[in-house]
Amino acid sequence: MRKALALVLGRPQLRSADLAAEHGLGASAASNLLRQLAQGGYVLRQPSTAASGGIEYAYSRIG
Repeated sequence: MRKALALVLGRPQLRSADLAAEHGLGASAASNLLRQLAQGGYVLRQPSTAASGGIEYAYSRIG
C-alpha cells in the first residue's frame, strides 16, 4: 500500500490501470488498493467518463 500511495503522491494523477501495469498487479487488485487509500482519506478519488463510456477513476494528492 505504501508504494501505491507514493505513486499517487508523486504524480498529478494515477489510474488503477497505470498502477496495475507498472507493478504487475491485476486490474481488480490495483483498483481495490487505490479505493482503500481513498476511503482512508489518503488520496482524492475523482470519477470521469472512460473512452468505453464507463466510469473511470483518477486518484490524486489531496489539496
